[in-house]
Amino acid sequence: MRLLNIKTLKLEWFHNADVAPSYAILSHRWEDEEVLFEDVEEKPEAQKLRSLQRKLEETERRLDALSRKIEGKSQTDALFDLLSVGPGSANTESSVQRSPDTVKSATVTHVHESQAAKPKGWAKVLAFCKIAEQFGISYVWIDTCCIDKNSSTELSESLNSMFAWYRCATLCIAYLSDADTNWWDDDSYRLLPPHLPSGKLRHPRSSDWFTRGWTLQELIAPKDVWFYKRNWTLLGIRSELVDELHKTTGVQKEILQKDGLEHLHTLSVAARMSWAANRKTTRPEDLAYSLLGLFGVNMPILYGEGEQNAFFRLQVMIFQSFSDHSIFAWKALSLPPVSWL
Repeated sequence: MRLLNIKTLKLEWFHNADVAPSYAILSHRWEDEEVLFEDVEEKPEAQKLRSLQRKLEETERRLDALSRKIEGKSQTDALFDLLSVGPGSANTESSVQRSPDTVKSATVTHVHESQAAKPKGWAKVLAFCKIAEQFGISYVWIDTCCIDKNSSTELSESLNSMFAWYRCATLCIAYLSDADTNWWDDDSYRLLPPHLPSGKLRHPRSSDWFTRGWTLQELIAPKDVWFYKRNWTLLGIRSELVDELHKTTGVQKEILQKDGLEHLHTLSVAARMSWAANRKTTRPEDLAYSLLGLFGVNMPILYGEGEQNAFFRLQVMIFQSFSDHSIFAWKALSLPPVSWL
């Protein structure tokens, strides 16, 4: 798996979550200007170009420093200065010792070219990194930029491993970017903010986060989940919002408690399927792929096969892995209709 170092904003590779350092993981909805893998992982050609640019900038700084020294000196002295200038030379301004604060700032800040083109996406990434840092965590995982989706092998491995990655995370942050009020605030009509029509503030329970297919496993897999609203202020923690989350998602309360995943095996296949009712995904096959972790099964990711074929393969895997065949009673349960069955 790849993790983003919050100090350098560069990706680092680890064989699996078990050997990776402590990391925070983000659960969110994809929106405009998301930071992608290509935005943080430079290609070899781009790395060489950036290295040449840094060398050119360093040369220009050295020449500028020399030009200020040459005045009043002989050509011999000027030539001596030129030859003596180097990375370790005490004659250049580049060798001046920086204060610890300056060094720390330079270490934390690493500007990618996409930061100017995708301010909204980078604002989300940096806000998430800041929260992780407050928890003493130095690495984060974000699905938008930590998976090379151009590699079918890596994508398939990542989607099959994602449930485990959320489970192994030290901290899981669920960012409800469209939520404005607190859980206990039912008065959603306030003064008109510039980003909302009709003066209506959106309650967390109506957030689109609760309608997406992938966020179901992201709610259940982690040891606990910390919810944040649009302005990145804390809404609450899953284990403290059990009643609210049960009403919103239909997930059993024991699953929503801290380390509630330990109770997952006690629930039938049909009960777990019911949680996915009426959830949506951008790609139709993801309706099936997003449920792999809930049943502890793995299968190849074949985008283009269609949702019916993907779900049929999922049913086969579940049938082979579980003696509980309540999946066949799924339609008979008093649950909302699901178009993908």
